[in-house]
Amino acid sequence: MYLDDGDMNAARLDALAGLRHDPANAYLHVILGRVHAAMDDIPAALGAYDEALSADPALQAAWAGRGEALFTAGDYGGATASLNRALAISDDAAILFNRATVAQAEGRWADALADLERAADLDPADPDIHEQIECCRKRL
Repeated sequence: MYLDDGDMNAARLDALAGLRHDPANAYLHVILGRVHAAMDDIPAALGAYDEALSADPALQAAWAGRGEALFTAGDYGGATASLNRALAISDDAAILFNRATVAQAEGRWADALADLERAADLDPADPDIHEQIECCRKRL
């Protein structure tokens, strides 16, 4: 709730309080990762996502968050690898969109287009997906 409202300090304090009672709670580590990423503390975000994955290696949100943080850090290979792990758990339009963003940053327009087209199949109402599909098509 705090995270969605943009209250990063309250979200951080809430997650830390929960972790005092349940230190292996992967979901709370993901929340901390999101808070740190929103505050541009990428090393702390990555540490929180790694803690979440230690507790639950199949937590898609942790892999996706880790991929986003690595992209922000400029580690496109690491970002792609983490996003691939997230997508191996299940297809998700937002994660496909993010992997397409990495591919675009690397100039891999055909790969980006393939991800965006699959994302559009999953979420046909998202205008950002369709905008990026057109962008990729212009580059090919």
